[in-house]
Amino acid sequence: MGFGVRALATLLKLVPLGIYVRSVLCKTGVPVLGCDAPLCPVAIGQEPVDDCFPTANTAEVKVWCEHGWTPWLNGLLQKAGAPPVATCTEADGFVLLKVVAATEAVGYVLLWITPQFGSFFLSVFMGFALHFHVRHLKEPMAEQGLQWTLFFASLAVLYLEVLEDDTGEAAKPKVDRLTGKPKAKKTD
Repeated sequence: MGFGVRALATLLKLVPLGIYVRSVLCKTGVPVLGCDAPLCPVAIGQEPVDDCFPTANTAEVKVWCEHGWTPWLNGLLQKAGAPPVATCTEADGFVLLKVVAATEAVGYVLLWITPQFGSFFLSVFMGFALHFHVRHLKEPMAEQGLQWTLFFASLAVLYLEVLEDDTGEAAKPKVDRLTGKPKAKKTD
């Protein structure tokens, strides 16, 4: 069971959770993987031109950050009694966009270094993204496929990593961390 669980967790980290790599690249303006494509009008609620569809490229995420994420985050801050300080414009260097990119990058790296914490981190991150899409944008569920996929993939990795840890630990003898010697079994 150990190899299958590890393989499935690794597969989920690569696909679909590997999309975070492209997401970070687009949010930081790196012109690869289609990040340098033009803004598709559909991405901002306008009529399509040339049958384009939104791809979350750099141009699109900049508009989303300024006109969607910033008002949503400032609204959450105000509800919490904090001042609305989030900004995301060209004049301020798209600060919020960079913060979101850094958060995604940290979460994806943690997914590989400390998988349980990384998958929990990304689950919480996607929980906020779902709140944004459901409550702020009021998008229909049919348009939230990627967000739900990432949320459940993160939870699945968390479950698989905990399962692997539990089953792997049961098979290994307990070792004293200081001496490196096997721990004596407790007797009642």
